Amino acid sequence: DGRDVKSVDKLGALKLTIQKFYRINGSSNQYQGIIPDIILPDRFDYLEIGEKYLDHSLPWDTIAAVSFSKWDAYQLDLETLSAESQKRTENNPYFNGLKLYVENLSAARENTRKSLHFETFYQKQQQVLQQQKEIDQLQKEFPHITVSSLGTALNPISGAVEERSGEQQKIAANIRQEWFKQLKKDSYLEEAMMIIRDIIRGIK
Repeated sequence: DGRDVKSVDKLGALKLTIQKFYRINGSSNQYQGIIPDIILPDRFDYLEIGEKYLDHSLPWDTIAAVSFSKWDAYQLDLETLSAESQKRTENNPYFNGLKLYVENLSAARENTRKSLHFETFYQKQQQVLQQQKEIDQLQKEFPHITVSSLGTALNPISGAVEERSGEQQKIAANIRQEWFKQLKKDSYLEEAMMIIRDIIRGIK
């Protein structure tokens, strides 16, 4: 009726699900999403987010699968790939620090008694921030990771180099180099490369 939504915000909100998505094998992605074959630690594992945590949300279910053929050009030993990945993550200081961080936040979430004293609350928040900083410091450059640019053809947002001023080119170059530096310390990228290496070795 054209009324401003804010004029009725005191009435609350109603969320309706009118469709569900099903994969070709008949399973819904409700609650579970698409479960990967290899799962790496995540700093947000402690968060209870997603539809499955909402009241009265629709449960996971299945329907009849559609006829399809699996791509079987290569037979991957997923069990071995996952086991090897787990060994590496267990020996990775960053992932170990991340696991401890998640465990601490999960325990804090379970503790529903919170101090109303500002200094106590502030100190708790500072401890969390310090933990995050310490985890980030655990990421060191991997000497076997080489990062290089594929050129401006893949960067249409920034525009062609010749269209930038000298100062803009300098700023863009600094941003790119900083990004490259972060990529060389990315434990997720490094582990993905190791998994690909294992796949290639298994195919040969």
